[in-house]
Order: sequence, then structure tokens, then C-alpha cells
Amino acid sequence: MLDKYIFTLSSEDEFNKIVLESDIPVIVDFHAEWCGPCRKLGPELEKACDENKIFKLVKINVDDFMALSEKYEVSSIPHVILFFKGKQEMSFRGYDKSSLDKMIDRCREMCKIII
Repeated sequence: MLDKYIFTLSSEDEFNKIVLESDIPVIVDFHAEWCGPCRKLGPELEKACDENKIFKLVKINVDDFMALSEKYEVSSIPHVILFFKGKQEMSFRGYDKSSLDKMIDRCREMCKIII
């Protein structure tokens, strides 16, 4: 765990607890250390999470969690999925600032539902 909202996954059980059982939106960042676009997107995701504090960010290294990567059909990275109440709400692949902004907006909408 990096802070209250940002996590680096350490086990599949942790994925279930932090992502699937969460009562707030969770953005999952499937990435790899060797991926250039991942290294560019990662800090932007962390900054958005830190600034908004309306969602959790879970960082998953695809090299360490191949079974999870296969389960969520990660065929290219970065691959970012928004979960809410255990269900996939939206996703995008690659470094796409516009899609990231749309995902953050969707998190805001979901938080209004919670309140």
C-alpha cells in the first residue's frame, strides 16, 4: 500500500478485497516496468488519485500477475479498468489522456450515487 488510495497489488486475494469488494470506484492500472507508455501514464493516474481522493488506484504489474491479466483480457499495456461495486464500468488501452479524463469524470458521477 502506498497511501490510503493508492495500492501496489501484492496478491490475488488482495485484488478481491481492494477492488471487487470496494464501495468506492477503483481504477486498476495493468502495467509493466519495461513499458514506456505505462511509465508515462502511471504518474498521471497517481496524481489524479491524489488530487481527487474519490477513487482507489490499484497498480498491477502484468509480469507478476499473469492470471489476473488473462482474466481481464489484458492484451496490450497500459490497460486501465474502472471497477465499481465489483463490476467493470469502463476501460481503455494505451496512453490516452482523453480516456483518463473521461474515467475520472465517471468516478465523480459514481461518487454522487454513493453520497
